[in-house]
Amino acid sequence: MKAAVKTLLLLLMSVLMIAPVRAQVETGSISGAVRDTSGAAVAAATVTVRNLATSAERSVATGDNGQYNMTGLQPGVYELTVTSTGFAKFTSRVEVTVGATVKVDPQLSVSNQTTTIEVVAAGGVEVNTQNQELSQIVNTQQMEQLPSLTRNPYDFVEIAGNVSGGDRTAAMGDQNTTNRGVGFALNGQRTSGTEVLLDGVENVDLFGAGVGEQVPLDAVQEFRVITNDFDAQYGRASGGVVNVSTKSGTNSLHGGLWEFNRLSAYTANTFANAVAGAPKGTYTRNQFGYDVGGPIIKDKLFFFQSTEWLRVRSNGVNQAFVPTPQFLAKTAPNVQAYFNAFGANKFNFAGLSPDGNFGLVNYSAPSDAGGGVPQNTHRIIGRLDFNATGKTQMFFRYALENIVDFNGADFVTPYSQYDVGDSQFNNSGLFSVNHSFTPALFSNSKISFSRINFVNTYNRAEQNVPELLLSNGATENGIPVLFPGLFAQFAGAGGLPFGGPQNVLQLTEDLSWTKGKHTWRFGGAYNYQQINRAFGAYAQGLEQLGRTPAGGVANMLTGDLVLFQAAINPQGKFPCHTP
Repeated sequence: MKAAVKTLLLLLMSVLMIAPVRAQVETGSISGAVRDTSGAAVAAATVTVRNLATSAERSVATGDNGQYNMTGLQPGVYELTVTSTGFAKFTSRVEVTVGATVKVDPQLSVSNQTTTIEVVAAGGVEVNTQNQELSQIVNTQQMEQLPSLTRNPYDFVEIAGNVSGGDRTAAMGDQNTTNRGVGFALNGQRTSGTEVLLDGVENVDLFGAGVGEQVPLDAVQEFRVITNDFDAQYGRASGGVVNVSTKSGTNSLHGGLWEFNRLSAYTANTFANAVAGAPKGTYTRNQFGYDVGGPIIKDKLFFFQSTEWLRVRSNGVNQAFVPTPQFLAKTAPNVQAYFNAFGANKFNFAGLSPDGNFGLVNYSAPSDAGGGVPQNTHRIIGRLDFNATGKTQMFFRYALENIVDFNGADFVTPYSQYDVGDSQFNNSGLFSVNHSFTPALFSNSKISFSRINFVNTYNRAEQNVPELLLSNGATENGIPVLFPGLFAQFAGAGGLPFGGPQNVLQLTEDLSWTKGKHTWRFGGAYNYQQINRAFGAYAQGLEQLGRTPAGGVANMLTGDLVLFQAAINPQGKFPCHTP
């Protein structure tokens, strides 16, 4: 085992380049100075910390000034013990949170009575006296007890300070808040500037700049939201960092079952539908799962596993204007041929536009009616922790996410053959090793691989048709005017097929060296990124009838276009080139 660990460390260190790295960011540390009752430093005292959940134990000796520093500690509650010849034993119970440094300054007494104190954090805002970082911890109790409609752990980023916006203000046109990052703006920056870490490695969809892979809420131990003055160990980020740590097994066997159910019967109609006299959409949302963890070999090998399923069945009621048969009968033959080929749907009209050319359609479609988009989703995560020796601890974590969003989840239209959904299959694995070469030299090595694969649904036989626009963004009384074709992805640019995999390999090495009063940290990272996502720009072509709705109506009658765009294969020549 020792030979294997050393070989792994040498292999990781040999491929590293000098760069800012995520140095032990998923762990914490305990530091301080040991003194006697008169305030004099106690050198060569033995400081031992023991994880109360797994019995993992490490020891260091204090320096000439009584100082000590214990890095690379997994989040949890520890028992800190200080012993020295001629002094009574000192014991303290300390809670270490993800990415935090806890300061404990033991005071030793010459009496025979053991001194015991507790330094246990309560979560939330912590007073940071170690560096300039501004951050807040979100712990297990907060995630379990605070409400979340979606049971998404990133919902709780909003309770941290210096966080604003999110998807709610994105709808108002705020350029700094989108659905990228974790859906919130940190430190006043764009949401895409947020770095997302999972157990110390990057967890980002590089194409969309969002969260790469979601994990079940009940698999999250805690996470830290860093909003300002974070240092180089967190890697690239312009806004902030969300640093998530997953749960591990302990010496106690524990587990749980859960189900959360939401029904449209208990919700009101939307404001827009109520004003238009449209009925309420319907949905059923069931989110259920389990978690279990415990020992395989007491004090040595532990497991934790959680699985979550999400089932949403939903039909939203939407509104749109489409051409009436009477109006189409007046249009040019080429316009009639287009609708006969690609949009020969029969509709029941709830009303007419002021000019009588378009009929109002209240159409039910598999879309988000308040409980999320219709989908089948399951997420699985498993973790093994191994205390190999007193100097070596390691863990392996694997996560899988499989999402099938039904047709209509991404794009919905009254011409149902053009409804678009998607599928996602994401998985990742991480192996992490902590090793103390000496009490003063500590190493953390990681190797991880993740694959994110997103693909939109696409039926080439039915959906590969030019998209027809009356005019760009045409509406009647604020309700969109829709014609056949795909309006998914980027408006006016076609876009299907769309999707593909992203592969990321990460190798990191971090060393902590304590010398005298100082702790030196060195690290490097190798990050290989492969993005194979493709976008079928103009694959379906674009036909625009007019610059304004009135101009579009006039050109429908004559069969003229003001704009036609399509992707072509010129085979090395300009279009319409004559040899």
